[in-house]
Amino acid sequence: MTDDARTAVRPARPADLGRIVEVHLAARTGYYRGHLGSGALDRSNAAAAAAWPAHLQPDPGRLVLVAERAGRVIGVAHSGPPHHPEADPAITRELHQLHVDPTVARSGAGSLLMAETLSTWAAAGHRAGRLWVWGFNAPALAFYTAFGWRPDGAVRPDTPPIDGHAMIGLRRDDLTEGSPPPA
Repeated sequence: MTDDARTAVRPARPADLGRIVEVHLAARTGYYRGHLGSGALDRSNAAAAAAWPAHLQPDPGRLVLVAERAGRVIGVAHSGPPHHPEADPAITRELHQLHVDPTVARSGAGSLLMAETLSTWAAAGHRAGRLWVWGFNAPALAFYTAFGWRPDGAVRPDTPPIDGHAMIGLRRDDLTEGSPPPA
């Protein structure tokens, strides 16, 4: 079931900060459940929440989009230059985060955020994309592969495994090729 007609994607604003943090923490708590103990999750969530004010500062290299429905932020996508030197920032963008409020998961908001992110990258002349996802996060892996992202064998070098799972690299090497959003 999708609610695309009622969902708008727009650039994030500083006033969105509180709701962005709520969406991010709700989403990450869901995918970390069973893989991180509650103390480790609380510390990780606190660090993730503390990073958002900097992400919302004006920066021509960064893109932060929100999905909004009925005036309420229900999703966020944050991207910019790649964090690791193996990707050429002149042609490659990295999707740092994409989160949707779990209460509206699979309603089309994530697909709209992904499509707008890829379209914005391509319009700016970027040709490739990179992202990192936990190997245990099967729903995210399925979502990304439906959009044409493919595992490239890379393991994120600065992130230790959790519960025996690494953060794995996915790439899209042609942003100009359309890919249908997940059904």
